[in-house]
Amino acid sequence: MTFTHIPINAVVPAFLIQEVAYILVQVRHHASGCDQYIALEDGYTRYVPGRRMETEAAKGFVVATTPKAAVQAARSALMMRHCPGNVAMLKVLVSGKGFAHVNGDLLTVPFLTPVAATDMLY
Repeated sequence: MTFTHIPINAVVPAFLIQEVAYILVQVRHHASGCDQYIALEDGYTRYVPGRRMETEAAKGFVVATTPKAAVQAARSALMMRHCPGNVAMLKVLVSGKGFAHVNGDLLTVPFLTPVAATDMLY
């Protein structure tokens, strides 16, 4: 994905048919033995592999176009300090009418479907 030069902090409309993106999540081990993937931003949104999700928030889901950008976004937001437990990266498919943040490799999208998780990063 390439972006044209636009002033910092600008966003441009983007329509994504289906694009691969990444997001860092907290991993909680459930009593059933299954891992739960929880949003770092709010601490309660659950990402379920294979389940298409639609955001109820007006801002949408913020995802990164590369794994490196996902780690940088989480660190820049200081979310790692507030996250007890393990952190993993989810590979997600995103779609819908959203926005590309040109000052970084971030997208804001209305729909995502988690498809894979990495081993624990932290």
